[in-house]
Amino acid sequence: MLVCLVNSLNRSSEESITLAVAALYVFSFGLFTAIRISRVDYLIVTLDLAGFLLALGIFLYVYRVRKIAIAAPILGSLALVAAIALVVINGPGERYLLYPTVIGAFVLMAAPMAFALTLLAVFIASVYMFPIMGASIEFGQFLLSISGCALLAYVFARERNLQRD
Repeated sequence: MLVCLVNSLNRSSEESITLAVAALYVFSFGLFTAIRISRVDYLIVTLDLAGFLLALGIFLYVYRVRKIAIAAPILGSLALVAAIALVVINGPGERYLLYPTVIGAFVLMAAPMAFALTLLAVFIASVYMFPIMGASIEFGQFLLSISGCALLAYVFARERNLQRD
């Protein structure tokens, strides 16, 4: 619905997608900031508030300037950093945020850049999760599923870019 609204403003599909993802991040970071304030989790509140402000800044920049070359990769990187920070601070229970974040990175960035950053994010998450989860089936399932998600997103993003160009 948000993409349709943004498209009605006579924007390119890349601008519309970047604006829609930025708006989703603004909403998500804002919502989780409010929730975590009520839970008195101030370290995460600080991260969520920083994410909220950065996503809002990127949304306003793209809305006004209509350029995404730098804004979209920054937004995708911001989301990956935020997801990894949550995994590192709150533990493996937050790993499920990585899946939509990985797909979002491929929507916002060039496929090779998104793939490299995603592999780095998975490596960092794994380093922090392994001592907690150990060599369990659950840890193996996480690695296989997130790697498969990244690989499929890479293939689709690469093909989409080839068709577009």
